[in-house]
Amino acid sequence: MPSTGLTLCGRGQSVGGGDEAWLNPDNISTAGDGTQATCTPAARDFTDSLRADQFGFAVAGDITEITVRVRKSGSSGNDFEDDVVKLFNGTTTVGAGKGTSDTWPTSPTDVDYTWSEAELTTAGITAAIVNLSGFGIEISAEDTASGSDTAKVSEIEMNVTYSGGAANTGFFKLLGQMP
Repeated sequence: MPSTGLTLCGRGQSVGGGDEAWLNPDNISTAGDGTQATCTPAARDFTDSLRADQFGFAVAGDITEITVRVRKSGSSGNDFEDDVVKLFNGTTTVGAGKGTSDTWPTSPTDVDYTWSEAELTTAGITAAIVNLSGFGIEISAEDTASGSDTAKVSEIEMNVTYSGGAANTGFFKLLGQMP
């Protein structure tokens, strides 16, 4: 099936919902330059949601899988866990939350979150929504330790897998041939 390949977001935003805003959220839209979005909530508090959008997709057909790769870390070991990890349809967060209770690593590490075709269908994710500039992902974290530590996100990428749309398979089926 065709896919977009991992595509870096075009914009990062701190969008509220927690106890502390992200600083320099747009740093997640630049790959490999060492910059990060950072957030330092008080002990046992939550970061605001960090939204990544403007992926620039132009897909067609049925969306069969979405994988989001987040390069993230915390300033100290075992201090941060995911709070919310959800898709954003351009208006609101939708679908299954993918946050885990795994602690964030102390050095920048790629962590993948994947939504299946069934989860995407239930959430109403279509090619038209994926192609919106406002389509994206929101992630927030909880500082689970007694000290004030810093959550860091270096970049967020997304891969969209879809069926159909790339080739007119209906035409080939009509002729009795397959590409």
